[in-house]
Amino acid sequence: MHSVVKSVGRVLDVLELFQRLRRPLKATEICLNLDYPNSSANALLKSLVSLGYLSFDTRSRCYFPSLRLTRLGDWIPEHVLTESLVGMLGDLARRTEETVTLSVQNDLYMQFIKVMPGTHPISLNMTEGYVCPLFGSAVGTALLASFDDEQIERLLMRAKREPDSTALAFNLNDEMLEINEARQRGYAVAYDRVFPDTGAIGMLLPSELGEQSLVLGIGGLASRIRRMERQIIYAMQRAVESQRDIH
Repeated sequence: MHSVVKSVGRVLDVLELFQRLRRPLKATEICLNLDYPNSSANALLKSLVSLGYLSFDTRSRCYFPSLRLTRLGDWIPEHVLTESLVGMLGDLARRTEETVTLSVQNDLYMQFIKVMPGTHPISLNMTEGYVCPLFGSAVGTALLASFDDEQIERLLMRAKREPDSTALAFNLNDEMLEINEARQRGYAVAYDRVFPDTGAIGMLLPSELGEQSLVLGIGGLASRIRRMERQIIYAMQRAVESQRDIH
């Protein structure tokens, strides 16, 4: 991904650490978990307290997220993850027993905003917030199929300029063949791309996050997805139609 401004990355690292551990933390614990120097971590924590996003207990010497922080994103689930949408994802997860995802474009990547893990003993394992390349993934190809050819070419050129980019392995002609196939079928299929020995199917949803399109994905063990591909696609198509009726 793009290089990250160090101070911005550290703020988010601290907040994600609280999300993982879910308890008050001393500055020393935060430094130990994130491998941050004491001086810079203390300055960052004090700034977050001053801004009202962390609280500090003088008796225990512990920090904890404030209610102001929770209000920053409390509107998002209601705006994006409607009851009907979450219900549809849950129904697909039960029907297929595979990992069901909802993702949006984040620059040259796809970011997973909702993940319902599969119930098979060996299932695709990912967390909400995970990002995968826009080019080469099933969900990325499903989204790119809705773009015009010039947009796709510009994005691929940008992706190739990224440090250590996986897009270097792709050429425009091959990508356009895959994208055009996704346009004709209404979905994208990819095997052994983001993770080895896995397969995934991506399909554009009629729902949106602001002006961003949402992409439905189902992934799992490659051999299992290949065997059940037609049934999974049919279940996804029915799910997409149910959302189209709502919208």
